Amino acid sequence: MLTAIFSPDVQILDVGCGYGRIAIPLAELGYQIKGLDLSPQLIAEAQEEATKRGLDIEFSVGSMTEMPYSDASFDAALCLWSAFNELLDVSEQAKALQEMYRILRPSGRAVIEGSIFEEATEEEAAQDYAVDPEIVFHGM
Repeated sequence: MLTAIFSPDVQILDVGCGYGRIAIPLAELGYQIKGLDLSPQLIAEAQEEATKRGLDIEFSVGSMTEMPYSDASFDAALCLWSAFNELLDVSEQAKALQEMYRILRPSGRAVIEGSIFEEATEEEAAQDYAVDPEIVFHGM
């Protein structure tokens, strides 16, 4: 998939990388990749797994709404597995998009994947459910 879009020499940021489920396999394929996630625990797990596999990947704790990277420092930003939908407020989503644009080089590309957010139905709201298209949490 990505090999049709990006050559391995591009600098990629995995935004909302979690435990490295995307960054680690891409690094194994030879891609130059860094990972960013809000969870220190997930970043620690990603770093541990990368080290176990002999991979040199820089994983950082941080928010996609305030990325700790310089302007124009990446060729690509990937935000996969519905990480973008974790931002529930439209203003946070807009800030994350602005940040991805900021850290991308002029010819850079962002790939954002995930389910389309759906508002809770009246019945779900009355039952105190928060609805994500893939997962339903009670009492959130």
